[in-house]
Amino acid sequence: MPQDRTLIIGIAGASGAGKTCLAGKVHSVIPGSLRIAMDNYIDSSKLIDDNFDDYRLTDFDLLAQNLHDLQHGKSVDLPIYDFKSSSRIGYKRVPAPK
Repeated sequence: MPQDRTLIIGIAGASGAGKTCLAGKVHSVIPGSLRIAMDNYIDSSKLIDDNFDDYRLTDFDLLAQNLHDLQHGKSVDLPIYDFKSSSRIGYKRVPAPK
């Protein structure tokens, strides 16, 4: 793969399947990589019937924009989700991986 390209690896699976563990291992062996958790893209303002597992809570527009910008070498503001308050509590500025 050419070095001027950004590789995006998605990891999917059921709750408790080991996605976070696998993502951590992948991140540890790829220098300069960035790990993004989809949990941070939860938009609890869209909550329906107290179901936090509903995919419709995911802010896919922001996720897609962040991935697009990172892929094009731009820094992004990644959302920070707090499970205790069930809300987005801010953003973290992250440079594009090298």
